[in-house]
Parts: sequence; C-alpha cells; structure tokens
Amino acid sequence: MTFDDDTQDVPDLVFGCGNYNFDSVEQSNGVLGLGADIYSLVSQLGSMFSYCIGSIKDPLYAHNKLILGEGANIEGYTTRLDIYRGFYYLTLEGISVGRNCLKIDRKTFTRSPTGDGGVVIDSGTTLSSLVRGAYEPLKAEVEHYIGKSLSRAFLYEDVERPCYTGIISRDLLEFPTVTLHFVSKANLELDKDGLFHQREQNIFCMAIKLANETTKPRALSIIGALAQQHHNIAYDISERELTIKRTDCQVASDMAQNHN
Repeated sequence: MTFDDDTQDVPDLVFGCGNYNFDSVEQSNGVLGLGADIYSLVSQLGSMFSYCIGSIKDPLYAHNKLILGEGANIEGYTTRLDIYRGFYYLTLEGISVGRNCLKIDRKTFTRSPTGDGGVVIDSGTTLSSLVRGAYEPLKAEVEHYIGKSLSRAFLYEDVERPCYTGIISRDLLEFPTVTLHFVSKANLELDKDGLFHQREQNIFCMAIKLANETTKPRALSIIGALAQQHHNIAYDISERELTIKRTDCQVASDMAQNHN
C-alpha cells in the first residue's frame, strides 16, 4: 500500500472489510479499526497514532486528521493507557460539571477481577456511555441546569436519556463545561457539542447514555467520538500512554505539517 504523500510504501499490509461483525462494543461495516491487535492498521504501521476531531456534524469541516506512525502529534497531558482484549482502557478518577465535582465512587470505573467493566476510549463509537453509578449523578446535574428553562422532550425509542425541546447552539450558550478527570491530570473537556447532540430539528438529547448492564456482571463505560471533539488524542502503544490536549484542530493540523 502506498499512501497519498508517496513517502511510505508498506509491503504485505493486511487490509480488508468485515461482513460479519460482533463484539461487546457496537461495531458496523465501514468502521476503520484502530485497536491494538496484531492485524489492526495501527499495529502494522508502528506503535503510535493520533487524531484530532474538530466537528463530526459538519461534513465540510476539513481539519479532522488521523496520523499513523512516528509522525503522530503527541502533546498535552499524558495518562496511563491499559490495553486489554484489544481495547484501550483509561483510569477515570471523576467527573465535574463546571466547578461541581460529582459524587461518584471511584470504584465505579474500575474493572472487575474477571476483566468486566472499566472505561475505554473508542473513536468508532459515536455516543458515550456510563455505568449507572456515574450516569445518574451526571443526568441529575444536567436536569438541574436545563430543567427550569427548557421543556423536556420524550422520545419513545430513547426514554432513558434526558432530551429537551430546543436547539443546542441557541439554547445552551451558558451551559458549563463537563470535565472527565483521568489519572495524572489529563482531562477531557466536553462543551455543549460534546455533551449533547441534536436528535431532531427542535429536539436535542444528552450524548451520553446508560451503559448496557445486561450482558456482563459489570458494565463497560465508553468514551465515544462526540466527547472527543475539539481534542487532539495521541496513543503510544509501546509506552502504554495516551495524551490529551484540547485544541483547534486546524491549528493542530498546521503544527503537525510544520513538524513533518
């Protein structure tokens, strides 16, 4: 395989498309797998990669960028990365809404001795999900901030998540930043576009759902792509590190080009 910039030819690269896909995390045909298993594109091209997601909903946004290999853009705060069963696990210490740190037991985010539960970061999953012990406090805080100003909307197919009648860009101008606090002071900061998504023209919902609690003894929490918007995320598989920096992806793209 030869990449567009003609700087790297990769012989014997395994590349294909799945027709029968199944796992504990919802996947679909057409998702580029960035896992750490031996046949992933990431593993075949080195041990490092980074991506910057600026806007998912804007099809004309030209600065979303994926960098594979040694040219990965690594800057920001670094946190521990645990690779287990091909997934990237992080140590989540807490969640805050504005200056209010939610009352969540840290054990809520840990894996069980059998490997169930924990928190993974996954760019191939759109919405995030949290186990009930973290989801309920966050949901209550969202309802506290929004409930007095906007009318609740109830969608038959999505009764668990809080939804409201309104438009995110117009009605949530003063909503506080929600921060996911990882070990070693690495934070993921969710603004209104990371915490909510516009379901219909005049209805928006929280972009974090309750984790599936029916399949295993302890549910898995997932940090999806919407929550990762406006961040540069870098993975160093060999060093077991993940680096996070909130940034303008156009600026990050320009910096990476200058570095290369």
